[in-house]
Amino acid sequence: MDTIETGKRLHHWRATRDPKRTVVDLATAVGVKHPTWLDWENGSRSPSLAKAMALELLTDAEVPMEGWGFAADVVSMMREIVARRGAAALTEADEPVGVGGSGAEGDPEADQEVAADQGEAGEVHGPTVASATHCRESAR
Repeated sequence: MDTIETGKRLHHWRATRDPKRTVVDLATAVGVKHPTWLDWENGSRSPSLAKAMALELLTDAEVPMEGWGFAADVVSMMREIVARRGAAALTEADEPVGVGGSGAEGDPEADQEVAADQGEAGEVHGPTVASATHCRESAR
């Protein structure tokens, strides 16, 4: 599928799914301005991988990311990354309190510092599960 056909599919989805919803609303839901959305619809631009994933989530896969030229094996690689991160998160959750922290177990001040450090390091850019869920819900 080429970007012009995928753009037509995106336009059709918007026109039939929720015609009362504006282009501005939908563009905002995936983190772009409405001219970018319109460029996607007319096929003059393609979204980044992150935006293509957000569009696939928003449209409930009616506009798949492969349509924008991304290889299907990207999905397999993402699935593997998620599985590995999930396993790593489970391993970290099993660590006893104080392990990997400041070493000051039970010290509220030290716990706050560790939590602040983890918050800064844990920033996520691009679509997240929460934003994807929001995209799907806001599209309905």
